[in-house]
Amino acid sequence: MRALLSLAVLIPLLFISGCVIPGTDLEIPIISDLFGPHKEEFRHDVIVISGIQAIPSHTVRSGQSLTFRVYVQNLQKPESEPQEDVEVELYDDCGIFEVRKGVCSGGEFDGTRKCKLKKMYPRSTAIIDWRLTSNPVKIKTSCDVGVLVRYKYTTHTTSSVSFVNQEEYENLVAQGKQFSEKGTIIVGEGPVKSYIEVPDQPIMIDIRGGRSGEEAGKGMMSFWVENKGHGELEKNRIDYKDITIDCGDQVVGCDSCKKRIDQEKGLVLIGRSSPKYSCEIYLRNPQFITQEKTYQLTSKITYSYKFSKKYKLTVEPEIELG
Repeated sequence: MRALLSLAVLIPLLFISGCVIPGTDLEIPIISDLFGPHKEEFRHDVIVISGIQAIPSHTVRSGQSLTFRVYVQNLQKPESEPQEDVEVELYDDCGIFEVRKGVCSGGEFDGTRKCKLKKMYPRSTAIIDWRLTSNPVKIKTSCDVGVLVRYKYTTHTTSSVSFVNQEEYENLVAQGKQFSEKGTIIVGEGPVKSYIEVPDQPIMIDIRGGRSGEEAGKGMMSFWVENKGHGELEKNRIDYKDITIDCGDQVVGCDSCKKRIDQEKGLVLIGRSSPKYSCEIYLRNPQFITQEKTYQLTSKITYSYKFSKKYKLTVEPEIELG
């Protein structure tokens, strides 16, 4: 009985928060419609450092060498386009190693410390090796060697909004029928995600008396961005030019949300989230809503992202004979 109760608690939590299945790299999409719109989100981290090795050992003597091997994996859906221009950089060796380039599978070295992968296919893994030779030390010295992955990514979002003819709605209510529409938000792969939400749906449209445009009915839309990955958004901001919010031909007002963003500074995150930018939306031709109609609102953000890891190496002094 206790096991059944635990499972009953766990299943809703999976659909609210999302998770990675233990022992695999499969991520359950976040699906939640307990409160507000039905929301579905796909994988956050798409390019990751899946492993680091020190060969033959993470401990060496002064003057000895080791191979520092990094595995970088593309976790995108198999049908996704290849990820281009992924950079892998050995950014910190604490000054206790001489660094030489080794292997950069699927790419080429830019200098000694940076491997550039021109194209990474979904579900592929690249291997990057550096040859590290330890400098002389007088006492045992450890270093958390740092390596990072940097890439550019575009995340798409689609959100639905429904408009209902108020007269028709009132007729349904009079007949004892219920109408409930929360809308749907689908957020694509990528560590940084944008959200478009119209919380109060459906939006009532009253065209009686010749009402048109805003006077026929309007609703509030919100737009914001969150960093859902395990890495960092470069400069913690997205350039204004790299943000697109589109309402389509019939829904008016999305551009007002974007205009609230500072054009020079762009969209700046405070911690892991940006402020919410709200604006009013309405229909260009509300007279076409004889009963109910749903429209799609979309957004697209392009950004630079980096993901880093550290691995401890230790240098021991030479053994003094005597």
